[in-house]
Amino acid sequence: MTSTLRCTCDGRPPLRPMVLEDGLPAAACPTCGAVLLRMDDWRRWRDRGAQLAGTPITEAAAPPAEAAHARACPACARLMQRLPVHQALDFRVDRCGPCQNLWLDRGEWAALRQLGVALQLDTLLSDGGQRRLQA
Repeated sequence: MTSTLRCTCDGRPPLRPMVLEDGLPAAACPTCGAVLLRMDDWRRWRDRGAQLAGTPITEAAAPPAEAAHARACPACARLMQRLPVHQALDFRVDRCGPCQNLWLDRGEWAALRQLGVALQLDTLLSDGGQRRLQA
């Protein structure tokens, strides 16, 4: 992640490097708390034997109210897809297909962890995973 990436919230602050989980780099907005996660970083973290059990959840696990519009990717400015991640909740994450970036609003990572899907993002966000959620 580079510091030139900017959030889409008011003021468009630059995203700052952070560690989402031990060994999982990301970039966060200092204003709204949203996180940009590169799927390649997530895959490396997962493949190294990622574990979530020992990491406390410090935010409310309920995802925030959904934005009414599609978000532009901070890396390429293309519109991100809003993909559902749970059948019982109206909970969606934003994904840039070409860049393979995920945009997580404040509280969404904690919600993914509590739902037990933080280690299954590839499957969940795949075409087959999306079809299963919609069925």
